Amino acid sequence: MIRSEQMVLKQRDFRHIVEHANDAIVVTEVLPHTEPGPRIVYVNHAFCRLCGYDRAEILGRSPRFLQGPQTDRSVLQTIRIAMEEARPIRLQLLNYHKSGRAYWVELSIMPLLDDAGSASHFVAIERDVTQWHSLHEALYLLAVTDELTGLFNRRMFVDVGNKFLNLARRHGTSLCVVMLDLDHFKLVNDCYGHQTGDQLLQLVGKVLEKGIRDSDVAGRLGGEEFGILLPDTAQQDALLVVRRIQTLLHSECRQTNLPAGAWVTVSIGLSMLGTADSRLDSILQRADQALYTAKERGRNRIEISS
Repeated sequence: MIRSEQMVLKQRDFRHIVEHANDAIVVTEVLPHTEPGPRIVYVNHAFCRLCGYDRAEILGRSPRFLQGPQTDRSVLQTIRIAMEEARPIRLQLLNYHKSGRAYWVELSIMPLLDDAGSASHFVAIERDVTQWHSLHEALYLLAVTDELTGLFNRRMFVDVGNKFLNLARRHGTSLCVVMLDLDHFKLVNDCYGHQTGDQLLQLVGKVLEKGIRDSDVAGRLGGEEFGILLPDTAQQDALLVVRRIQTLLHSECRQTNLPAGAWVTVSIGLSMLGTADSRLDSILQRADQALYTAKERGRNRIEISS
């Protein structure tokens, strides 16, 4: 009798611990693995706090209702395979709060076995790691972007460019590399100060983001020098892109509070992927040579490498 009472007490205490644990806990049925997914049969208070839903809004639904457009489908596939094999798994997943806010969880899923040793349910323990992800993302952005303009820095620009080059080689498509340099930028700094110069660089960054397509990449390569990667783009189409940028810069300069003397033009060098190019550096070098030809021939012009 005492042993039975102790067992009941232990079960009651265990439930109390789970209910008031800081980590979110959810228990689901085993099946189905495919849509609509297994139903939730239990959640603790922490789970409700984490996702913003009341318990009555959660029970009977699949955990998939918390997923959204940015949730990684490959991670979901990994979870599905682990559940089919009834084995534990630990990973991180992006979910969505009732308010629509995205949040990251570190997720540990394990099967609960019945007396016959078969999986009867799955239990998942979740911990909010959104702050860690935000810090990680901030550190990543510091490492790959130019602090002033928000564009890719030179290192990331070259890294992405080499990936574009390899894809172009694999699929037999084109790649255009563009180098841009602000004309007489030193005079802007000398006459109006570095703060005005920084404002001008930021303006150019916005112009590039506005002037390129979603598939293109822009970067600040150093000082007043910028670059653009135009994958799967013929030379004539690349010329349309850079001419649009020239027009946008002319227009945007006149709509800012920058002094008229700080309005600048850009010299541009353009180079296409060649049969002998195995790294981006060689294309960049030709685009850079074309850029300085544009400078020598009067600035505010486009030159194409031979």
